[in-house]
Parts: sequence; structure tokens; C-alpha cells
Amino acid sequence: MGFTPAELAEMARADAEIEASFRVTDADLAIGRLFDREVILGRMDSKQKRIAESQRRYYETHKEEIAEVKRRYYETHKEEIAEAQRRYREAHKEEIAEVKRRYYETHKEEIAEGKRRYREAHKEEIAEAQRRYREAHKEERAEGKRRYREAHKEEIAEAQRRYREAHKEERAEGKRRYREAHKEEIAEAQRRYYETHKEEIAEGKRRYREAHKEEIAEAQRRYRETHKEEIAEGKRRYYETHKEEIAEAQRRYRETHKEDIAEGKRELRDARIALGLTQREAAELLGVDQSTVCRWETIKPPPNWREMIAKMKEPA
Repeated sequence: MGFTPAELAEMARADAEIEASFRVTDADLAIGRLFDREVILGRMDSKQKRIAESQRRYYETHKEEIAEVKRRYYETHKEEIAEAQRRYREAHKEEIAEVKRRYYETHKEEIAEGKRRYREAHKEEIAEAQRRYREAHKEERAEGKRRYREAHKEEIAEAQRRYREAHKEERAEGKRRYREAHKEEIAEAQRRYYETHKEEIAEGKRRYREAHKEEIAEAQRRYRETHKEEIAEGKRRYYETHKEEIAEAQRRYRETHKEDIAEGKRELRDARIALGLTQREAAELLGVDQSTVCRWETIKPPPNWREMIAKMKEPA
């Protein structure tokens, strides 16, 4: 998955902070001093060059003592030095920014390469520092992301829509490969979820059916109407393949529910006769074939036979 807009913005802010705090390395300073020395020496006469060379040899011979004197001086005067540096940066901030800009523009490839090598050499430390930062600032980052999403929800939704539209084939293929590679884990996760939430799932299904019963009935009716030949063929093949099991199940059902079956057949037949209806007329009222009514009265009534009786009694 790619970065969110909030994470990209945060990364941009971090890059800006890095650029703002960037300092030229000691190696860069040393190279610059060498270049400056060559230029300065080129402008000197022979006497000045001898003095400069003498100074260079002195510094080279006593560099440790000079470094120690400088260290003690900086240690003793660090607050004054820091304050002087702060005042200098404040007074010359535009010139400093321009020098940095020119330096970055001239050396952008070397800087990019240096950053790349640094990240490659210190990737574990960088990852650990990022982890600690995220851990220490997780609440602020979560709040920042929330505010960003709230402020840019329409742009985010539009960007997500465009991404899905542009990559729908890749996303579909990625999902297919993932499901293929993890089908056993997915099946196990689904099984555990259903086992844990079976009551909530059953209740959700019940509420949905209750709220949408008319739409569901209409969808089922349209499906049966459109696919009636396939349905009939599927039933025929199923009955042909499982006829022995079906016959056995029917036999057990009739044996177990013989009193209810007898009552249903009798009540349906008595109600029809009491209403003065023929089987054909009763079939027209109930929206079924005459053969269905005959089967209900002689072999097995429908499970909702009481509703059928009430429907026959409804005024025309």
C-alpha cells in the first residue's frame, strides 16, 4: 500500500526540517579551506608566501596544542560563542539562506548521493529512531491524521476513487493472488469469526430480512422468473442424483410428523369444501396449480397450510 496524504505531508515537513538544519561537513570545510588557500597564495608576493608557509608549518607542528587551546576557549566561552553565532545568523539570515541555496543548487547531486549513502549505512538506526518517534508521538500523529482527513475528506475520497479506477485490474489481480496464496488461512479466519460472532450474525441477518422482506421477495421472484428453466433443470438433476436419499428423508419425515400431516391434509380439504370451492377454484385463489392442491390434500400439506386456509377465506 502507498503512503496516505497525511504521511506524505509529514515526510515533506521532516525533509524541510532536515534541509533547514543541514550543515556543511568537516570534509567540505577542509576542501573549501584548501581551495581558499590556493587562491590566497596566488595573490601573495614571495615574502608573504614565506610567512604563510612558516605559519602553516607552525600549525602543522603544534596542531594538538592549538586544538587543545581552542577546545578550552570554546568550553570556557561557549555561551558567548553561541550568542554571537545566534546574533550573526539573525543579522545575516538572508545572505546565509542565499549561500545555502547556491550551495545546494551547485552540489545537489553530491548532496543527494551523500544522503543516500548515509541512509544506506545507517538504515537500522534510522528505522529505530523512526520507531521511537512514532511511539513517543503516536497520539499527536493520530490526531494530526484525523484533522487532516477531516479537513481534506472530499479530496481524499476523490483521490481514492481515481486510484481505484486507474488500478482496478491490478487490485483485482492482487486480491485474487492473495486469496489463492492464503485460502486456508482466510477460511480458518472466517470460521473463527463466524464461530465467535454467530449470534450477532444471525441477529443481523434476521433484522435485514425483516427490514427488506418485500425487496427480498421481489428479487427472489424475478430470479425465479428469469432462471426458471435452469432452476427446473437443477432440481431435476438433484432429484435424479439423490432420489434414494430424498425418498428416505420423506419417509422419515412422514413417519415422524404423520399426525401433523394428517391434520393439515384434513383441515385444508374440510376448509375448501366448507367454502364450496373446487380444487381448481382453490388453486386459482392460492396462485398454484390444481395438481398442487390435490397433492396437499392427499399426500403432504405445505408447512404454512394454516395461512393457505386463511387466504382461501379472504373475501374476493
